[in-house]
Amino acid sequence: MEEKSFLNERGVTVTNARYIFTVRKQPQTVALSGITSVTTQKIDVKWFLIVPLIFFGMMILSSSVMTALVFWVIAGMIFMFLKAKHIVVTTSASGASKGYTSKDGVFVTRVVDALNNAIISRG
Repeated sequence: MEEKSFLNERGVTVTNARYIFTVRKQPQTVALSGITSVTTQKIDVKWFLIVPLIFFGMMILSSSVMTALVFWVIAGMIFMFLKAKHIVVTTSASGASKGYTSKDGVFVTRVVDALNNAIISRG
């Protein structure tokens, strides 16, 4: 059977035989024959709630309104730039494994779709 490519972008390759991705600049290869299911996992950045509370406390302790305003602007900027992590999770007979991770949820969904299509094509 000839190897057919389903996705080859951003360092992620999905064929009907292999799933290749990079973790900390190290390529990882997983045989598709062992994968039984593929899902996504979303990890929200929960600590962003703590940051405004810290700055609120600093505002109360500060004697200057301008200093408090600067603290609130910094907290707002941190809040705006925090994004959730999306992870491709593959399940095999030996259990679930976390794979490709990105803050781009749309691309992670495309990776999962490509993996599911590759599994289906194997029969």
